This record gives sequence, structure tokens and C-alpha cells, in this order.
Amino acid sequence: MGARLRGQPYLQACQNFVAEVLSPSQPVELRQAHREVLSNPMDLTVVAQMLAEERQPDLFHLWQQQYELMVRDYRKVCLAEFPLEEFSEEAHRMRCEDRSVLPEERFGRELAT
Repeated sequence: MGARLRGQPYLQACQNFVAEVLSPSQPVELRQAHREVLSNPMDLTVVAQMLAEERQPDLFHLWQQQYELMVRDYRKVCLAEFPLEEFSEEAHRMRCEDRSVLPEERFGRELAT
């Protein structure tokens, strides 16, 4: 939801995270894998949001972590469980029909989250 860390504490959290995942004490292959994830702007945005929320990103499970955070926020805001089955079915239909936009009239709350 909102960033808990801002300013210097946020900058320090980012520096600490990067120093940890790219530390020379890490195996070369792991550092390379971390660099690849962090070079993706979308993944880097998720990492930045998680650090701002004082969460520890797992670079190999970012999508799962992001989903869990979204579900938590959805539950707080909408006072209901995220409709994963209906949302997934619509996403599948979109792929089959070559559509790129979710219908806002059906999924307005989900899109806002």
C-alpha cells in the first residue's frame, strides 16, 4: 500500500540490498542471475516497492511475492478475498481472443488494487 521507508532510510535499504545480492562472497553464477533480474525494469520496480514497504525481496520469487502483497492489500481495501478464479478465467479468455484490456465493469476493484 504505502511506502513505509522514504528518504535516507529507503536509500540505505536499497544500498544494503544491492550490496548483499551482488556481494563478492556470493557465487559468481548467483550474482549473475541477480544482475539479470535487477536489469529488468519491471522486476526492479517490484524490488523497489518491496524495499519501501520494508519487505525482503526474493529475486527468484518476485511474482509470487508481488501477488501475495496485492492479495493482502485487496483484502484490506475491499474487505473480501481476491477473486482469483474469475480473474484467471478472464485473463485466459483475453489471451485466446487476443485482447489486452480487462473489462473495467467486471474487474474495476481488482484493477485498482
